[in-house]
Amino acid sequence: MFVFRDCCVLNRQIVNIISAWNTLWPQERKRQRAFFLFGLALILQLDIEGIRKFFHTFFRLPTWMWQGFLGSTLSSADLVLFAFYMFVIAPNDLRKGLIKHLISDPTGAIMVRTYLTI
Repeated sequence: MFVFRDCCVLNRQIVNIISAWNTLWPQERKRQRAFFLFGLALILQLDIEGIRKFFHTFFRLPTWMWQGFLGSTLSSADLVLFAFYMFVIAPNDLRKGLIKHLISDPTGAIMVRTYLTI
């Protein structure tokens, strides 16, 4: 009986911990974070010319997009639109780098998995 009671207390504590974690990190914030980490990992892998091309493309986005990105006010859905728009206006070598990074870098898989979690 003593073990059963301890087990119930432990289960309740685990439920409380999970509830607190999900309150601090709702799915929307997890998606945004995964997107930001993907982009950060990409930029860190670029050479100086790649960084120049990336930011030249970034600041060609509509003002609300790049300002929203820098201000962390874009929703996860807005970030998907941001990514597609960035891909469309990017030069081909940057597009190739984005696809390669999405496929080969662990942050790409994490981002896709996080976005697909409902």
